[in-house]
Amino acid sequence: METPGSTGDPPSPEKRTVRIAIRSDRRLFHDTLAACLAARPDFCVVGHVTAAQDLLDLCRLRRPEIVLFDAGADIATSTRLLTELRSRHTPVCLILTYEHLTRAGITLAARLGVDALVPHSHGLDALQALLQRHAEALRSNPAPAVDTGLTDQERQIIAALSAGHTADRVAELLEISRCTVENIKRRIYQKMRVSNQSHAIARAAALGLVDRKTIPRPRLVESGTSLRVVVYGPETTTRRRLVLALLDAHVPLIINPEPGRAWVGPHLDPVVAVLADPGPEQWDAIAEIAVPILLVGSRPMSRVEAMTALGRGVVGMIDADRLEQNLLPALTLTATGHLTVSSTLADGLVAGVRARNGDSDRALPELTSRERDILKSIASGDTVRQTARTLGIAQKTVENIQARLFRKLGVHNRSGAVASAHSLGLMGDDDETLSAG
Repeated sequence: METPGSTGDPPSPEKRTVRIAIRSDRRLFHDTLAACLAARPDFCVVGHVTAAQDLLDLCRLRRPEIVLFDAGADIATSTRLLTELRSRHTPVCLILTYEHLTRAGITLAARLGVDALVPHSHGLDALQALLQRHAEALRSNPAPAVDTGLTDQERQIIAALSAGHTADRVAELLEISRCTVENIKRRIYQKMRVSNQSHAIARAAALGLVDRKTIPRPRLVESGTSLRVVVYGPETTTRRRLVLALLDAHVPLIINPEPGRAWVGPHLDPVVAVLADPGPEQWDAIAEIAVPILLVGSRPMSRVEAMTALGRGVVGMIDADRLEQNLLPALTLTATGHLTVSSTLADGLVAGVRARNGDSDRALPELTSRERDILKSIASGDTVRQTARTLGIAQKTVENIQARLFRKLGVHNRSGAVASAHSLGLMGDDDETLSAG
């Protein structure tokens, strides 16, 4: 007998999260698909990679339930990798996309027990629908135990280190001791089979373990809404000028409010947040903010810094040297959802986007062959001495080239260089090799 309001249908399987790993040589494809799936609560993208060994390492560290493998022109060219993947991770659901399907490819897919074959021509929507069907089948079974790989805390720490935080800052953010952070770092190195922090960050970036979550679209103002501004920033000349400009324009504002507090009263939430020469504590304060963010800077920003700001939710950037003239137009455009960038940053940002999407004609910064050698050595975890020995040059020469590399990438240390190079697509993939480890 049905109870009131029941439909008589059997209960649906529990909507648990299904872990998925993505492998594709097409950078734009796997970045786009990862972003689409990351916005869905029923999927967890554990990483997305290009190289063969990276996929094997990713499966070892994160134990995905589904592997989406983009085989490219012909499945048969990936025989060694797919065989190795299936032998090491038998239970995984293996979904292959391809451009052409040959007889050898069909034979390989059958031998490996591939769960689904999807041609590129079917498009992203069809692929997501297929993933959904396989995820529902997996959800009908109990979630497999994941007793190996990186823990949530270990992934938080490697992500924080990749963002440039020191061990002391990581300890403060996670509310643990510095000694605990150092102990966990050593455990991370052991699991990732690396020797130092730069090498760990390079591997984490290559495996897609430190990508930022998709940023939700900020709440935009409705037509006729008055500007109300919340200002974040240390006490500086820039912030004082900003406050005076807002007061002169009769724009209500509040400065550095406590978390969760702004104006008191109904319908009086701020409609724009302005960061004035922000430090780490100001970036932390706006992490959960749901309104558009305008950044005002008193010093020139590198292209890497500007792209990082956009990745953290900033939709407007202006220079402090013309603050009074540009503030109100920038606030209005930012509040209504327009991307607002000063002319000094626009060219560099366009070049950065082109580099990210693989446009080699405008892929900046351009690195010399020696700078690429140094970058590759850093990513491999080599010390300056080891790099010098490998390349047959003096340690001082390595240090000088390394300093020039840091300037081009807009960073200050080896870890930052690796993270920045990966984000800009400057870390070219080596020929794929399979290790016996």
